[in-house]
Amino acid sequence: MKKFNRTTLRLFLLFLVTLFFNNCQNEEYEKIDKPTSLLQTVPIDDAIQFLKQQKSSSLTSKSAQVTTLDYDYNHATQEEITNSTQLLTVIPLLTNNTQEHSRVLMVKIQNELKTVVYSMYPETTMNTANFSGTIMIRTLDGEFINGYRVKNGENISQFFSTALTNKSSGAIDLKEVVIQNNYHAPNYYVSFITIFQMGSYYYNNIYTQLYRNTWNYGGGGGLNYGYTTSGFFDSYPCDQLKKAVDPVNTNNMMPSIEWLKTKVNAAQNDKEFGVEVKMRMNPDETYTNLYTPIESPFEFNVALTTGGTNIGGWHSHPKNGVPMFSFADVRFLALAYSNASEIRKEAVFHGIVTNDNGSVNIYVIKVRDAAALQDKVDRVFNASIYSGKTEEEKYDLIHKKQAKVYSNNKGYLEKSFLEQFNDYGIELYKMSQTTIETKWNKLELNTNKTAVNSIPCN
Repeated sequence: MKKFNRTTLRLFLLFLVTLFFNNCQNEEYEKIDKPTSLLQTVPIDDAIQFLKQQKSSSLTSKSAQVTTLDYDYNHATQEEITNSTQLLTVIPLLTNNTQEHSRVLMVKIQNELKTVVYSMYPETTMNTANFSGTIMIRTLDGEFINGYRVKNGENISQFFSTALTNKSSGAIDLKEVVIQNNYHAPNYYVSFITIFQMGSYYYNNIYTQLYRNTWNYGGGGGLNYGYTTSGFFDSYPCDQLKKAVDPVNTNNMMPSIEWLKTKVNAAQNDKEFGVEVKMRMNPDETYTNLYTPIESPFEFNVALTTGGTNIGGWHSHPKNGVPMFSFADVRFLALAYSNASEIRKEAVFHGIVTNDNGSVNIYVIKVRDAAALQDKVDRVFNASIYSGKTEEEKYDLIHKKQAKVYSNNKGYLEKSFLEQFNDYGIELYKMSQTTIETKWNKLELNTNKTAVNSIPCN
Protein backbone atom coordinates (compact mmCIF):
# COMPACT_ATOMS: atom_id res chain seq x y z
CA MET A 1 0.00 0.00 0.00
CA LYS A 2 2.85 2.43 0.91
CA LYS A 3 4.78 1.48 -2.25
CA PHE A 4 1.72 2.30 -4.32
CA ASN A 5 1.43 5.75 -2.70
CA ARG A 6 5.11 6.62 -3.40
CA THR A 7 4.73 5.59 -7.05
CA THR A 8 1.56 7.58 -7.37
CA LEU A 9 3.25 10.60 -5.80
CA ARG A 10 6.21 10.39 -8.21
CA LEU A 11 3.89 10.16 -11.20
CA PHE A 12 1.85 13.10 -9.97
CA LEU A 13 4.97 15.26 -9.46
CA LEU A 14 6.25 14.29 -12.93
CA PHE A 15 2.87 15.28 -14.40
CA LEU A 16 3.05 18.69 -12.70
CA VAL A 17 6.59 19.33 -13.98
CA THR A 18 5.62 18.31 -17.51
CA LEU A 19 2.51 20.49 -17.39
CA PHE A 20 4.58 23.45 -16.17
CA PHE A 21 7.10 23.17 -19.01
CA ASN A 22 4.39 22.71 -21.62
CA ASN A 23 2.63 25.85 -20.43
CA CYS A 24 5.87 27.83 -20.54
CA GLN A 25 6.60 26.59 -24.04
CA ASN A 26 3.12 27.44 -25.23
CA GLU A 27 3.35 30.94 -23.75
CA GLU A 28 6.72 31.52 -25.42
CA TYR A 29 5.41 30.16 -28.72
CA GLU A 30 2.51 32.59 -28.56
CA LYS A 31 4.87 35.51 -27.97
CA ILE A 32 7.08 34.63 -30.91
CA ASP A 33 4.77 33.18 -33.49
CA LYS A 34 1.46 34.99 -33.18
CA PRO A 35 1.56 37.14 -36.35
CA THR A 36 -0.89 39.83 -35.30
CA SER A 37 1.19 40.65 -32.21
CA LEU A 38 3.81 42.21 -34.48
CA LEU A 39 2.27 43.13 -37.83
CA GLN A 40 -0.76 45.20 -38.69
CA THR A 41 -2.15 45.93 -42.15
CA VAL A 42 -2.13 49.56 -43.28
CA PRO A 43 -5.47 50.27 -45.04
CA ILE A 44 -4.97 51.43 -48.63
CA ASP A 45 -6.84 54.68 -47.99
CA ASP A 46 -4.58 55.44 -45.02
CA ALA A 47 -1.50 54.63 -47.09
CA ILE A 48 -2.60 56.95 -49.89
CA GLN A 49 -3.38 59.76 -47.45
CA PHE A 50 0.06 59.33 -45.85
CA LEU A 51 1.88 59.49 -49.20
CA LYS A 52 -0.07 62.53 -50.34
CA GLN A 53 1.15 64.37 -47.26
CA GLN A 54 4.81 63.62 -48.02
CA LYS A 55 6.99 66.12 -49.84
CA SER A 56 7.94 65.35 -53.44
CA SER A 57 11.11 63.28 -53.70
CA SER A 58 13.09 61.09 -56.08
CA LEU A 59 15.23 57.96 -56.16
CA THR A 60 18.70 57.50 -57.61
CA SER A 61 19.83 54.03 -58.65
CA LYS A 62 23.41 52.73 -58.43
CA SER A 63 23.78 53.55 -62.14
CA ALA A 64 22.65 57.17 -61.53
CA GLN A 65 19.15 56.52 -62.90
CA VAL A 66 16.79 59.05 -61.30
CA THR A 67 13.13 58.28 -60.66
CA THR A 68 10.55 60.77 -59.40
CA LEU A 69 8.20 59.36 -56.77
CA ASP A 70 4.94 59.67 -58.69
CA TYR A 71 2.52 57.18 -57.13
CA ASP A 72 0.01 55.02 -59.03
CA TYR A 73 -2.77 55.07 -56.43
CA ASN A 74 -5.24 53.36 -58.77
CA HIS A 75 -3.18 50.17 -58.68
CA ALA A 76 -2.52 49.99 -54.95
CA THR A 77 -2.77 46.42 -53.69
CA GLN A 78 -2.47 44.46 -50.48
CA GLU A 79 -0.36 41.34 -50.79
CA GLU A 80 0.14 38.23 -48.71
CA ILE A 81 2.75 37.99 -45.96
CA THR A 82 3.94 34.50 -45.10
CA ASN A 83 3.06 33.25 -41.62
CA SER A 84 0.68 36.12 -41.05
CA THR A 85 -2.96 36.96 -41.51
CA GLN A 86 -1.94 40.59 -42.10
CA LEU A 87 -1.23 42.12 -45.52
CA LEU A 88 1.53 44.23 -47.01
CA THR A 89 0.22 47.42 -48.65
CA VAL A 90 1.94 48.01 -52.00
CA ILE A 91 1.68 51.13 -54.17
CA PRO A 92 3.56 51.15 -57.51
CA LEU A 93 5.00 54.16 -59.30
CA LEU A 94 3.44 55.58 -62.46
CA THR A 95 6.90 55.63 -64.04
CA ASN A 96 7.42 51.85 -63.88
CA ASN A 97 8.62 50.34 -67.14
CA THR A 98 10.64 47.41 -68.46
CA GLN A 99 13.86 48.82 -66.97
CA GLU A 100 12.57 49.55 -63.48
CA HIS A 101 9.79 48.32 -61.21
CA SER A 102 9.49 50.38 -58.01
CA ARG A 103 6.86 50.09 -55.32
CA VAL A 104 6.20 51.62 -51.92
CA LEU A 105 5.83 48.92 -49.28
CA MET A 106 3.95 49.81 -46.13
CA VAL A 107 3.11 47.89 -42.95
CA LYS A 108 2.90 48.52 -39.22
CA ILE A 109 5.33 46.62 -36.99
CA GLN A 110 4.18 46.79 -33.37
CA ASN A 111 1.97 49.76 -34.28
CA GLU A 112 4.88 51.68 -35.81
CA LEU A 113 4.47 52.60 -39.50
CA LYS A 114 7.25 51.19 -41.68
CA THR A 115 7.62 52.45 -45.25
CA VAL A 116 10.25 51.79 -47.93
CA VAL A 117 10.62 52.04 -51.70
CA TYR A 118 11.45 48.64 -53.18
CA SER A 119 12.99 48.86 -56.68
CA MET A 120 13.99 46.13 -59.12
CA TYR A 121 16.25 46.74 -62.12
CA PRO A 122 16.38 43.66 -64.40
CA GLU A 123 19.39 42.69 -66.51
CA THR A 124 17.11 41.70 -69.37
CA THR A 125 13.44 40.92 -68.67
CA MET A 126 11.58 40.79 -65.40
CA ASN A 127 10.24 37.48 -64.09
CA THR A 128 9.38 36.13 -60.69
CA ALA A 129 11.16 32.83 -60.27
CA ASN A 130 14.35 33.65 -62.15
CA PHE A 131 14.89 37.35 -61.63
CA SER A 132 18.38 38.62 -62.52
CA GLY A 133 19.38 42.19 -61.80
CA THR A 134 19.65 44.49 -58.81
CA ILE A 135 17.27 45.21 -55.96
CA MET A 136 17.46 48.54 -54.15
CA ILE A 137 15.59 49.36 -50.93
CA ARG A 138 15.40 53.05 -49.99
CA THR A 139 13.47 55.48 -47.85
CA LEU A 140 10.85 57.82 -49.30
CA ASP A 141 13.54 60.50 -49.18
CA GLY A 142 15.77 58.41 -51.42
CA GLU A 143 18.26 57.34 -48.75
CA PHE A 144 19.82 53.91 -49.30
CA ILE A 145 18.75 51.15 -46.88
CA ASN A 146 19.73 47.87 -48.49
CA GLY A 147 20.48 46.33 -51.86
CA TYR A 148 21.24 43.04 -53.58
CA ARG A 149 22.56 41.72 -56.85
CA VAL A 150 20.41 38.77 -57.90
CA LYS A 151 21.11 36.01 -60.41
CA ASN A 152 18.34 33.59 -61.40
CA GLY A 153 16.41 34.37 -58.23
CA GLU A 154 19.42 33.94 -55.95
CA ASN A 155 21.05 36.76 -53.99
CA ILE A 156 24.73 36.61 -54.96
CA SER A 157 25.98 39.85 -53.40
CA GLN A 158 24.82 42.62 -51.09
CA PHE A 159 25.35 46.38 -51.30
CA PHE A 160 26.41 48.43 -48.29
CA SER A 161 26.51 52.21 -48.14
CA THR A 162 30.00 53.63 -47.60
CA ALA A 163 29.01 57.28 -47.80
CA LEU A 164 25.99 59.53 -48.12
CA THR A 165 24.29 59.68 -51.51
CA ASN A 166 25.35 62.70 -53.54
CA LYS A 167 21.94 63.59 -54.92
CA SER A 168 23.24 66.51 -56.98
CA SER A 169 25.48 64.26 -59.05
CA GLY A 170 23.27 61.18 -58.87
CA ALA A 171 26.13 59.05 -57.58
CA ILE A 172 25.64 56.41 -54.91
CA ASP A 173 28.78 55.21 -53.13
CA LEU A 174 28.11 51.53 -52.39
CA LYS A 175 30.35 48.65 -51.47
CA GLU A 176 29.40 45.26 -52.96
CA VAL A 177 30.09 42.15 -50.89
CA VAL A 178 29.67 38.60 -52.23
CA ILE A 179 27.17 36.50 -50.29
CA GLN A 180 28.26 32.97 -49.37
CA ASN A 181 25.36 30.72 -50.38
CA ASN A 182 26.34 27.07 -50.32
CA TYR A 183 22.78 25.90 -50.90
CA HIS A 184 22.13 28.11 -53.96
CA ALA A 185 18.46 28.21 -53.11
CA PRO A 186 16.45 30.86 -55.00
CA ASN A 187 15.24 33.66 -52.74
CA TYR A 188 11.62 33.80 -53.81
CA TYR A 189 10.79 35.36 -50.44
CA VAL A 190 12.34 38.46 -48.93
CA SER A 191 12.45 38.72 -45.14
CA PHE A 192 10.88 41.70 -43.42
CA ILE A 193 14.15 42.00 -41.51
CA THR A 194 15.86 42.72 -44.84
CA ILE A 195 13.17 45.01 -46.21
CA PHE A 196 12.57 47.18 -43.18
CA GLN A 197 16.12 47.20 -41.79
CA MET A 198 15.15 45.34 -38.64
CA GLY A 199 18.46 43.48 -38.27
CA SER A 200 19.24 45.09 -34.93
CA TYR A 201 16.35 43.14 -33.46
CA TYR A 202 17.71 39.77 -34.46
CA TYR A 203 18.72 38.82 -30.93
CA ASN A 204 15.48 40.04 -29.45
CA ASN A 205 13.17 37.06 -28.88
CA ILE A 206 10.06 38.92 -30.01
CA TYR A 207 11.54 40.03 -33.33
CA THR A 208 12.72 36.59 -34.38
CA GLN A 209 9.14 36.34 -35.64
CA LEU A 210 10.03 38.71 -38.47
CA TYR A 211 12.31 36.12 -40.02
CA ARG A 212 9.23 34.03 -40.60
CA ASN A 213 7.40 36.98 -42.17
CA THR A 214 8.46 37.28 -45.78
CA TRP A 215 7.20 38.66 -49.09
CA ASN A 216 7.48 36.97 -52.50
CA TYR A 217 8.38 40.12 -54.50
CA GLY A 218 4.64 40.51 -55.17
CA GLY A 219 3.32 42.60 -58.01
CA GLY A 220 2.25 45.97 -56.73
CA GLY A 221 -0.12 47.07 -59.42
CA GLY A 222 -0.56 43.77 -60.96
CA LEU A 223 0.16 40.31 -59.92
CA ASN A 224 1.91 37.74 -61.98
CA TYR A 225 -0.29 36.85 -64.88
CA GLY A 226 -0.32 33.15 -64.13
CA TYR A 227 2.32 31.34 -66.12
CA THR A 228 4.98 28.89 -65.14
CA THR A 229 7.46 31.78 -65.11
CA SER A 230 5.53 34.86 -64.16
CA GLY A 231 6.71 38.42 -64.83
CA PHE A 232 6.40 41.45 -62.62
CA PHE A 233 5.64 43.60 -65.61
CA ASP A 234 2.76 41.26 -66.41
CA SER A 235 0.90 43.78 -64.25
CA TYR A 236 0.44 45.81 -67.42
CA PRO A 237 -2.27 44.56 -69.81
CA CYS A 238 -0.06 44.67 -72.91
CA ASP A 239 2.58 42.51 -71.23
CA GLN A 240 -0.06 40.12 -69.96
CA LEU A 241 -1.61 39.77 -73.39
CA LYS A 242 1.70 39.32 -75.18
CA LYS A 243 2.64 36.49 -72.83
CA ALA A 244 -0.84 35.01 -73.25
CA VAL A 245 -0.13 34.25 -76.92
CA ASP A 246 3.65 33.78 -76.79
CA PRO A 247 4.43 30.40 -78.43
CA VAL A 248 7.52 30.08 -76.21
CA ASN A 249 5.21 30.00 -73.22
CA THR A 250 4.00 26.40 -73.07
CA ASN A 251 1.04 27.52 -70.97
CA ASN A 252 -0.21 30.11 -73.47
CA MET A 253 -3.88 30.68 -74.32
CA MET A 254 -3.68 30.14 -78.07
CA PRO A 255 -5.12 26.57 -77.99
CA SER A 256 -8.23 27.94 -76.26
CA ILE A 257 -8.51 30.79 -78.75
CA GLU A 258 -8.05 28.46 -81.71
CA TRP A 259 -10.74 26.14 -80.32
CA LEU A 260 -13.21 29.04 -80.14
CA LYS A 261 -12.25 30.10 -83.67
CA THR A 262 -13.37 26.71 -84.95
CA LYS A 263 -16.73 27.29 -83.27
CA VAL A 264 -17.39 30.72 -84.80
CA ASN A 265 -16.21 29.47 -88.22
CA ALA A 266 -18.48 26.42 -88.11
CA ALA A 267 -21.38 26.21 -90.54
CA GLN A 268 -23.75 25.95 -87.59
CA ASN A 269 -22.67 28.67 -85.17
CA ASP A 270 -25.82 28.89 -83.06
CA LYS A 271 -24.51 28.47 -79.50
CA GLU A 272 -21.99 30.13 -77.22
CA PHE A 273 -18.85 28.30 -76.12
CA GLY A 274 -16.51 29.29 -73.34
CA VAL A 275 -13.19 28.62 -71.63
CA GLU A 276 -12.77 29.16 -67.90
CA VAL A 277 -9.31 30.21 -66.75
CA LYS A 278 -7.94 29.44 -63.30
CA MET A 279 -4.65 30.77 -61.96
CA ARG A 280 -3.12 28.01 -59.83
CA MET A 281 -0.15 28.53 -57.54
CA ASN A 282 2.59 25.92 -57.91
CA PRO A 283 4.67 24.55 -55.01
CA ASP A 284 7.57 26.82 -56.05
CA GLU A 285 5.31 29.90 -55.85
CA THR A 286 5.07 30.33 -59.62
CA TYR A 287 1.69 30.18 -61.34
CA THR A 288 0.09 28.03 -64.00
CA ASN A 289 -3.16 28.71 -65.82
CA LEU A 290 -5.71 25.94 -66.12
CA TYR A 291 -8.20 26.05 -69.00
CA THR A 292 -11.61 24.38 -68.91
CA PRO A 293 -13.63 24.38 -72.17
CA ILE A 294 -17.41 24.70 -71.76
CA GLU A 295 -20.03 23.81 -74.35
CA SER A 296 -23.20 25.74 -73.65
CA PRO A 297 -26.67 24.53 -74.68
CA PHE A 298 -27.79 28.15 -75.03
CA GLU A 299 -27.56 30.51 -77.98
CA PHE A 300 -26.70 33.68 -76.08
CA ASN A 301 -25.22 32.49 -72.80
CA VAL A 302 -22.36 30.39 -71.48
CA ALA A 303 -21.82 30.06 -67.73
CA LEU A 304 -18.29 30.94 -66.63
CA THR A 305 -17.32 30.60 -62.99
CA THR A 306 -15.94 33.48 -60.92
CA GLY A 307 -14.28 33.54 -57.53
CA GLY A 308 -11.13 32.34 -55.80
CA THR A 309 -8.52 31.23 -58.31
CA ASN A 310 -10.66 32.06 -61.38
CA ILE A 311 -9.31 35.04 -63.33
CA GLY A 312 -11.96 35.26 -66.06
CA GLY A 313 -12.19 33.47 -69.37
CA TRP A 314 -12.98 33.40 -73.06
CA HIS A 315 -16.21 32.91 -74.93
CA SER A 316 -17.61 33.04 -78.44
CA HIS A 317 -20.64 34.81 -79.89
CA PRO A 318 -23.08 32.97 -82.19
CA LYS A 319 -23.98 33.98 -85.71
CA ASN A 320 -27.15 35.81 -84.60
CA GLY A 321 -25.38 37.74 -81.87
CA VAL A 322 -23.60 41.09 -82.14
CA PRO A 323 -19.89 40.37 -82.77
CA MET A 324 -18.76 42.61 -79.92
CA PHE A 325 -18.90 42.64 -76.11
CA SER A 326 -22.35 42.95 -74.55
CA PHE A 327 -23.34 44.54 -71.27
CA ALA A 328 -23.44 41.05 -69.75
CA ASP A 329 -19.83 40.52 -70.83
CA VAL A 330 -18.78 43.75 -69.13
CA ARG A 331 -20.70 42.84 -65.98
CA PHE A 332 -18.97 39.44 -65.98
CA LEU A 333 -15.61 41.24 -65.97
CA ALA A 334 -16.74 43.25 -62.93
CA LEU A 335 -17.88 40.09 -61.14
CA ALA A 336 -14.70 38.20 -62.04
CA TYR A 337 -12.57 41.03 -60.66
CA SER A 338 -14.64 41.46 -57.51
CA ASN A 339 -14.76 37.73 -56.72
CA ALA A 340 -11.13 36.85 -57.54
CA SER A 341 -8.70 36.48 -54.65
CA GLU A 342 -6.78 39.63 -53.85
CA ILE A 343 -3.50 38.43 -55.36
CA ARG A 344 -5.22 37.54 -58.65
CA LYS A 345 -7.35 40.61 -59.32
CA GLU A 346 -4.88 42.31 -61.66
CA ALA A 347 -4.75 39.18 -63.82
CA VAL A 348 -8.53 39.17 -64.42
CA PHE A 349 -9.67 39.53 -68.03
CA HIS A 350 -12.56 38.68 -70.34
CA GLY A 351 -11.96 37.65 -73.92
CA ILE A 352 -14.25 37.15 -76.90
CA VAL A 353 -13.91 35.45 -80.28
CA THR A 354 -16.40 36.53 -82.94
CA ASN A 355 -17.09 36.16 -86.65
CA ASP A 356 -18.07 39.47 -88.23
CA ASN A 357 -19.23 38.69 -91.78
CA GLY A 358 -16.42 36.20 -92.36
CA SER A 359 -13.75 38.11 -90.43
CA VAL A 360 -12.73 36.53 -87.13
CA ASN A 361 -12.04 39.13 -84.44
CA ILE A 362 -10.47 38.50 -81.04
CA TYR A 363 -10.92 41.05 -78.27
CA VAL A 364 -10.07 41.32 -74.58
CA ILE A 365 -11.34 43.76 -71.96
CA LYS A 366 -9.34 44.56 -68.83
CA VAL A 367 -10.13 46.51 -65.66
CA ARG A 368 -8.53 49.94 -65.38
CA ASP A 369 -10.65 51.37 -62.55
CA ALA A 370 -12.49 48.70 -60.55
CA ALA A 371 -14.54 51.19 -58.52
CA ALA A 372 -15.81 52.98 -61.63
CA LEU A 373 -16.62 49.67 -63.33
CA GLN A 374 -18.61 48.34 -60.40
CA ASP A 375 -20.46 51.62 -59.95
CA LYS A 376 -21.51 51.90 -63.60
CA VAL A 377 -22.54 48.24 -63.87
CA ASP A 378 -24.61 48.44 -60.70
CA ARG A 379 -26.31 51.66 -61.81
CA VAL A 380 -27.47 50.06 -65.04
CA PHE A 381 -28.35 46.62 -63.74
CA ASN A 382 -30.19 47.90 -60.67
CA ALA A 383 -31.98 50.78 -62.35
CA SER A 384 -35.53 51.33 -61.15
CA ILE A 385 -36.98 50.59 -64.61
CA TYR A 386 -35.91 46.96 -64.11
CA SER A 387 -37.39 46.67 -60.64
CA GLY A 388 -39.08 43.32 -60.10
CA LYS A 389 -37.42 41.77 -63.16
CA THR A 390 -35.42 38.56 -63.02
CA GLU A 391 -31.73 38.64 -63.94
CA GLU A 392 -32.50 37.05 -67.30
CA GLU A 393 -35.26 39.58 -67.98
CA LYS A 394 -32.92 42.46 -67.10
CA TYR A 395 -30.26 41.22 -69.49
CA ASP A 396 -32.83 40.77 -72.24
CA LEU A 397 -34.11 44.36 -71.94
CA ILE A 398 -30.63 45.87 -71.62
CA HIS A 399 -29.32 43.93 -74.62
CA LYS A 400 -32.24 44.94 -76.82
CA LYS A 401 -31.37 48.58 -76.20
CA GLN A 402 -27.71 47.88 -76.78
CA ALA A 403 -28.41 46.05 -80.05
CA LYS A 404 -30.15 49.17 -81.37
CA VAL A 405 -27.16 51.32 -80.42
CA TYR A 406 -24.79 48.95 -82.21
CA SER A 407 -27.08 48.90 -85.25
CA ASN A 408 -27.25 52.69 -85.43
CA ASN A 409 -23.45 52.85 -85.66
CA LYS A 410 -23.56 51.22 -89.11
CA GLY A 411 -21.09 48.46 -88.39
CA TYR A 412 -18.55 50.53 -86.45
CA LEU A 413 -18.81 48.18 -83.49
CA GLU A 414 -15.48 49.03 -81.90
CA LYS A 415 -16.25 52.75 -81.87
CA SER A 416 -19.75 52.06 -80.58
CA PHE A 417 -18.45 49.87 -77.75
CA LEU A 418 -15.91 52.49 -76.70
CA GLU A 419 -18.60 55.16 -76.74
CA GLN A 420 -21.04 53.09 -74.70
CA PHE A 421 -18.50 52.05 -72.07
CA ASN A 422 -16.21 55.08 -72.17
CA ASP A 423 -16.57 55.82 -68.44
CA TYR A 424 -16.75 52.23 -67.16
CA GLY A 425 -13.10 52.03 -66.12
CA ILE A 426 -12.20 49.33 -68.67
CA GLU A 427 -9.80 49.00 -71.60
CA LEU A 428 -10.32 47.27 -74.96
CA TYR A 429 -7.63 45.25 -76.75
CA LYS A 430 -7.72 43.55 -80.13
CA MET A 431 -5.54 40.76 -81.50
CA SER A 432 -3.98 41.00 -84.95
CA GLN A 433 -2.62 37.84 -86.57
CA THR A 434 -0.41 37.13 -89.55
CA THR A 435 1.38 33.97 -90.65
CA ILE A 436 4.51 35.38 -89.01
CA GLU A 437 3.36 36.77 -85.67
CA THR A 438 0.49 37.54 -83.32
CA LYS A 439 0.17 41.03 -81.85
CA TRP A 440 -2.17 43.06 -79.65
CA ASN A 441 -3.41 46.61 -80.05
CA LYS A 442 -5.13 48.80 -77.52
CA LEU A 443 -8.23 50.46 -78.99
CA GLU A 444 -9.36 53.86 -77.77
CA LEU A 445 -11.30 56.85 -79.03
CA ASN A 446 -9.28 59.69 -80.48
CA THR A 447 -9.22 63.10 -78.84
CA ASN A 448 -12.33 64.27 -80.69
CA LYS A 449 -14.07 60.93 -80.12
CA THR A 450 -14.74 60.69 -83.86
CA ALA A 451 -12.64 57.60 -84.62
CA VAL A 452 -10.80 54.69 -83.02
CA ASN A 453 -7.04 54.80 -82.49
CA SER A 454 -5.18 51.48 -82.57
CA ILE A 455 -2.09 51.60 -80.34
CA PRO A 456 0.33 48.65 -80.76
CA CYS A 457 1.43 46.74 -77.67
CA ASN A 458 5.16 46.95 -78.44
